[in-house]
Amino acid sequence: MARRVLIVSVSAGAGHVRAAQAVTEALSAAHADAVTVKNVDCMDYSFWPFRHMYAGSYLTMVNRLPGLWGRIYRGTARQGPRELAPRLCRQVERFFCWKLGRLIRSFSPDEIMANHPLPAHYACGLKRRGLTRARISVGITDYCLHPLWTHPDVDQYFASCPEVAYLVERLGAAPGRIRTTGIPLVPAFARPVPADERVRLRREMMLADGRPTVLCSAGGFGVGHIRQTIRAAVAAAARAGGADILVVAGRNQKLRAELQAMSAPEGVKLTVFGFVTNMHELMAAADVMITKPGGLTVSEGLARSLPMIVLDPIPGQEEANAAYLQENGAAWLALDNGSLEYKLCRLLASADDRAAMRRACERIARPKAAFEVARVLAEGC
Repeated sequence: MARRVLIVSVSAGAGHVRAAQAVTEALSAAHADAVTVKNVDCMDYSFWPFRHMYAGSYLTMVNRLPGLWGRIYRGTARQGPRELAPRLCRQVERFFCWKLGRLIRSFSPDEIMANHPLPAHYACGLKRRGLTRARISVGITDYCLHPLWTHPDVDQYFASCPEVAYLVERLGAAPGRIRTTGIPLVPAFARPVPADERVRLRREMMLADGRPTVLCSAGGFGVGHIRQTIRAAVAAAARAGGADILVVAGRNQKLRAELQAMSAPEGVKLTVFGFVTNMHELMAAADVMITKPGGLTVSEGLARSLPMIVLDPIPGQEEANAAYLQENGAAWLALDNGSLEYKLCRLLASADDRAAMRRACERIARPKAAFEVARVLAEGC
């Protein structure tokens, strides 16, 4: 009989949802006959006032009041899991109530994998009351650990890196319950890109031979910030002797039009995309990426051995992600647009620096994390 796997994420930021999608796709690709998988956003099962308040307040804080978010993150981290977990479970059950619980009871999963603390704690509450017998797994989607990711009733953890695995153990989990898999990425990132394929991709994108390419995703930046960021990137490219700059504006049509209207000096080509489904190909074609250090985005960059300059980290988890990349030599941190301009110019001018960063990315990348997680869930091992 096929094992039943329920994957639960939270649509507060895109990373948790993308990690859930990655594991779902890996299960379907490698274990389609062995599992029945359901992937849900637990916000769809919460009362709408809570859904609106939770997602809206989080995005408002991280975009407009990052200092407040940083204080909340660090303040709650000091309390520890034993103090936080019982209160969180009570509050989660008040707002999720019977809707998510009814889904879990009707689907009757053998495995529940949570890519966010809220559904993990909710599932643990159900298990403690005997309302599910599923094995509960938690997939940690940053290169740091907030105590809310842990709970005494979690059966296993998928850690993003060895340091996070150590921190989970330090908070009380037995070593046998912790697997260092990396952060799950969609299967497109698991396949290496040979040199000839990279050449083909660059030709299809009409990128100049012998000229470096910079990729910048607008997803994590506000409209005002991305304008300034692209101006700094254009100035750096001009100082370095030229470059192709690829900008992904996402679904923001106004932003896309504004960026397309920007002028670039001779030797700098600016190409602006809207929403794309081939980010894995854009990363494969690029030589440098400018990005905010979200856990999923930088993991994709690592999987493509793509040197990164990280900008504007959110206090808390993104600061830790940036530190992890810097410690391992895979990225440089730009504190502002002046710093970005200087560092991008330096990186574009130095093939040796880019090569060293690519090697660093290769050392710590885990492009097949989703398949490793999928195997554990499918085999129940």
